[in-house]
Amino acid sequence: MALGASRGGPVAVEDGGGAARSPTGALVTAPASTRTPSQPPLLAAASACGMWERSPALTLAREATMSVHEKTYGDEAVLSLLGQVYKAEISGVNRYLHYSFMIMGHNRIPIQKWFRDNAQEAMIHAITVGEKLTALGGHPPLIAAQLEEGHVHTVQQLLQESLAFEEQAIQLYKQLVTAATALGDIALEEMARDFVRMEVEHADEVRKMIRRPDAL
Repeated sequence: MALGASRGGPVAVEDGGGAARSPTGALVTAPASTRTPSQPPLLAAASACGMWERSPALTLAREATMSVHEKTYGDEAVLSLLGQVYKAEISGVNRYLHYSFMIMGHNRIPIQKWFRDNAQEAMIHAITVGEKLTALGGHPPLIAAQLEEGHVHTVQQLLQESLAFEEQAIQLYKQLVTAATALGDIALEEMARDFVRMEVEHADEVRKMIRRPDAL
């Protein structure tokens, strides 16, 4: 490991071990668990010792992992929409877990599993949205959308509530599609369109579960 210098201050030079030195000379190694495929070990280590602000070279390297060249980067309307979607998906995790716990009766196992799978899907959506939010310069909110407790846990009632939740999510994702399209962010637009498709398919599935077989 060698320590170079630049006009912006000390610059760490990687020795292949994923470590960097702080301006005081202390060796900092970023844990493997904190690195991502898009972030090389040196960048993770430099971030851990707070060298982003001191080194222009590392700042540029950091920007390479962000969507700074998109018009959506730092756009308040887009970030607000992504924040709303993120909160909705996190609330979906809580909602569907709650539903899965409250299912009782002879048909509990398949219905409980269906709600539990939906909770896992909502978590995957939240992670995807959170990553996009930070890539565009935003900050994922630490609170979820507010949930109302109806204290009625029949399967029919829970499905009705699920449908209302899915329809709200569809509208949020459609707004995100519109915003991304207006700013020419194809990646964000495609992500939002894909979520619209998934949520619409999910809502259609819930409608079929609610409908009586003899209503066809």
